Amino acid sequence: MIEERWDEDKYRIENDISNDVQDVEDVPEDAARWTGRKVQEVEDIPQDIENRWDNAVQDVEDVPEDVAGWAGQRVGDVERFDDNVDNAYDQGRDDARYDDY
Repeated sequence: MIEERWDEDKYRIENDISNDVQDVEDVPEDAARWTGRKVQEVEDIPQDIENRWDNAVQDVEDVPEDVAGWAGQRVGDVERFDDNVDNAYDQGRDDARYDDY
């Protein structure tokens, strides 16, 4: 049993060392990949700023249409108010008359 444990521990340690060696060997590629991503992020800054500015301008330009659309919906709600009241009254009356509630 001690020999079996010894072999398990030996295999685990060899695996750990192998993984550590692989991690060390990957450092240059990982560093280059990370550096490339960061350089790209810096190069994208002007475009990101321009896109954010364009989106902000578009949002401001859309305000009148958004307000008009909202107001139009409220007007429609007010115009349909009578329909909803009539239907609610009829439905309540029918529910009470036919015990459907």
